[in-house]
Amino acid sequence: MVEECLKHADSVNVAEGETTWRQILADARAGTLKPVYQGGSSADLAAQPIPKREIFYQNDFYDWDEDLVQLTRGCSYTCGMCSLPAQMGGRIRFRPIERVVEELRSLKHENVYLADDTLFFPHRKINDYARALFQAVEPLGKKYFVSSTMALNTEPGFLDLATAPACGIFTAP
Repeated sequence: MVEECLKHADSVNVAEGETTWRQILADARAGTLKPVYQGGSSADLAAQPIPKREIFYQNDFYDWDEDLVQLTRGCSYTCGMCSLPAQMGGRIRFRPIERVVEELRSLKHENVYLADDTLFFPHRKINDYARALFQAVEPLGKKYFVSSTMALNTEPGFLDLATAPACGIFTAP
């Protein structure tokens, strides 16, 4: 809904912004901001920097006591109401687990929302990634919250690992 957004903004980036962000900043500095930038769905999640959360931590008006961490992008389902495939591509891309762990270690809060809609999908590649992730985050002592869809992996061993006290993943009903 680019046209709707442009009623309220000078410029709109469509899809992922990592591929266009430097150009947007350069154009803004030069006073040549375009109305629409076409991002993509190909940002390299391994190259994604860890966000500088201190800008939020030091802000008295920011009172949320949790952190957010993104794990994957994209989705192979094409649910009509969902923007994930259109905005982030139809192929699921994974952030390297060692980068996720590095980011989790840098967080201030005990509660972490894993902002990921695909982590509990019942696909082998996702299942393998999720299991490795749950094992890697276990020693960090944080509490993790996730969301999922009805396409939830309900295999008992997977759910046992995901909800083990040492891992601390809790899902909303």
